[in-house]
Amino acid sequence: MAGPAQPDEQQRVATDARKALALLMRGRTEAGFELYGQCLRSGFAADLPVGLHLLFLEKAGKTQVANRLRELAAGLGADIVAKGVAIATDEQTAAEYETWLERGLINTRMVEAYLLLLARLGRGERIEQLCDPRRLLRIERAGSGELAAAIEALLLRREADARYRETDQSVRRQRQIDPLQKIDDPSVARLLSELHGRVASYLAEWAAGDHPLARYVPTAFELEAWALISRGDGYNVPHVHSRGWATGVYYPTGLDDALPGGELCVGPPEGVTGDLSRWPHAKVRPEAGLLVLIPSYYLHWTLPLAGPGLRTAVAFDVVGGR
Repeated sequence: MAGPAQPDEQQRVATDARKALALLMRGRTEAGFELYGQCLRSGFAADLPVGLHLLFLEKAGKTQVANRLRELAAGLGADIVAKGVAIATDEQTAAEYETWLERGLINTRMVEAYLLLLARLGRGERIEQLCDPRRLLRIERAGSGELAAAIEALLLRREADARYRETDQSVRRQRQIDPLQKIDDPSVARLLSELHGRVASYLAEWAAGDHPLARYVPTAFELEAWALISRGDGYNVPHVHSRGWATGVYYPTGLDDALPGGELCVGPPEGVTGDLSRWPHAKVRPEAGLLVLIPSYYLHWTLPLAGPGLRTAVAFDVVGGR
């Protein structure tokens, strides 16, 4: 997970993206794509006006260059729709999202933006189709109690050396161990094997159904995992994950029943109006061995504990392609 956005670095990336666009416009294609790719991989892809840059290329008659940039940007998690153009209505913008969805040029960030647009347009049935919480929100037990205890023990052994995150992306006041899959420990290997099997089943059921994105769900994937440790006041602000199509959380530790808070919450974005029943809703209290799987575009967050206590979680993104 990347660190928090720094204004000067963010500005530098925006400037480099404009330089890359200028190179593409002048026909220096490979140099332009190399620089633009660096910008997209910088952690600031969400802030780049990729859709507008694509529009400029199209208007300049550089259709092949625009198509190549569109595929690159969509694959690296950028939104390729030209939002914010004065002549584009919400209906027109929604139609553009539909176009790229049908062509497979879609990613988590674009689905998130599309859902918010659908909410403004009052298209609740389409929101329900994409969210489909009855099939895509999964809460189940994974592995044994012995495995959960082994993972908890490993995290506590490494707690003192874990990086403290006061404010980092969605993380607030927690210690983070990242990447978890690089830890050479039998319990980690057993956990990742267990999670891989659960995810394979989840994705196979998703891909076999009639969901609008079913044909794009990967059949080959990897898990990118990290662990979070909180001693009471740590939590995560509402967020989605831009990596992959699915996100999971495994809990090695249960919470003290006498201590309120600590739940994982899933729900609609703040300020969304209309029929909120169309959106996924969940409030999951951590229990040892519990696994939660969701699409990466589900908005989710956690609540701080009401007092001193231990909360551990292993979070992971499902990344890969066909």
